[in-house]
Amino acid sequence: MIAVVVLTGVVLAAVFGVVALGRRFMVVTVAGPSMAPALRDGDRVLVRRCAVDSVRRGDIVVLLGPRMPGRGVAPADFMAGATNEERTLLIKRAVAVPGDPLPGDSAVVSADEIVVTGDNENMSYDSRQAGPFDAREVRGVVVRRLTTV
Repeated sequence: MIAVVVLTGVVLAAVFGVVALGRRFMVVTVAGPSMAPALRDGDRVLVRRCAVDSVRRGDIVVLLGPRMPGRGVAPADFMAGATNEERTLLIKRAVAVPGDPLPGDSAVVSADEIVVTGDNENMSYDSRQAGPFDAREVRGVVVRRLTTV
């Protein structure tokens, strides 16, 4: 009887641990060449969920991209907070966070913005085209690559 109670406790602790990890981390698959050579199409990365105040210049971040009519909504988008419009996740490098000077400008990045770029500038949709992104769209920081294709 004691063994059953202990086993049940261990199983419950494991389930709660997995749920807690799911709230703290997510796995994202890189789609496209915009972060090459650091990350390649098909790479899977572990992302620590956080807000923009935890992002540092140089971090690779995951954020919700702009609304793009005609594109399907991936299941990961719903997990990341998209609810009613077509959104995709973007993986980009933070080049200026709130309080940093805007690249090539004397202005400062405001508290509700972040400037991001892809490492492969010829193949990336980022702040060079769209300007600063909404800081509330940051979903997390890439911790490490899990798999490489």
